[in-house]
Formats: sequence, structure tokens, C-alpha cells
Amino acid sequence: YCICALKSDTNHFTTVVLNDILSELEKLCKFLQKGELSPMEANEYVKAVISRMKIQYLGDKAFWSREAEIILSKPLDEEKKVDCSHIIKFISDLCNHLEKRFPSEEMRKWSAFDYNAIATNVTDFTFGRANVQALISKYSEIHYVSDDEREDILEEYSSFKLLVAEKLKEKT
Repeated sequence: YCICALKSDTNHFTTVVLNDILSELEKLCKFLQKGELSPMEANEYVKAVISRMKIQYLGDKAFWSREAEIILSKPLDEEKKVDCSHIIKFISDLCNHLEKRFPSEEMRKWSAFDYNAIATNVTDFTFGRANVQALISKYSEIHYVSDDEREDILEEYSSFKLLVAEKLKEKT
């Protein structure tokens, strides 16, 4: 049974495509490990990866790698035809999972830490405070934050904004 399963064109095809997908996830993982990466840059990159996967694999026509196309192009009778449904479901589930891990609404809140946005709003004391408060509320579900700690975080955020603005001035 195992030998037949290993020789199956469907399993071979699925393994090839899975290798392609895992290579993409490896690149994504390495990108997200960059030290100077902002949350906004990470979100934009992840959204681009999701979009490309959806276009490449989940559109009206899937665009498989050359090796996968070779497997699909083999003349087979109807019984041995390659079944792509499992790998397409996996890719669809993967895209959905990544979208949940990188929600757009939450990423907008992280814009409070975007260096360029801080630099252009340095004189606006209220810039980013509502977003930071929303993030505190969201993450206090995981780790309790007292009212005093909330105030400390907001104070530190104001200092952080000024520090970032000064550092960006020094660079120019």
C-alpha cells in the first residue's frame, strides 16, 4: 500500500506543490525576522504574499511550478488523474490563517509606531494615543494592565514619539 501511495501522481504533485508553498513560507519567515522591520512593513509584505498565493493558486486558473506542470501533463486515464483539491484546500486554509494572524484593522492601530507617521505628526500630542489605547485594551486581555500602567504606557509613548522624531532629524 505504501509503495503505491508513494508512486501516486496525486501524492507526487501534492508534495511538489507543498514544497513550493513551504519555500514561500520560509522566505516569509526570514523576512519577518529582520530586526529593523516595522509592524506596518511586516503587514504589507504578508498581505502581498497572501495576494500572490491567491492569484497564483486560487484564481480561475492555477499557475503551478514547472515541476508540478510536468506531473499534470502526463497522459493518464480518468482513474489516475491528479486530484488537486486537497492542496488547493490547504493553500486556501493557509491564506485564511495568515489573514487572521495579520488583521488589517489591528495593523492600522500599529501605525502609531510608524516612524514616518510619527515624524510628520510630531507636534500633534494626540497622534497615535487612541491607537495605543486600543492596543493596550486588546493585549490586556492576555496580560492584565492596571490603570496606572496604562497611564505609564501612554506617557512613555509620548516620550517615544519625541525620541523618534529627534533620531529622524539627526539622519537628515
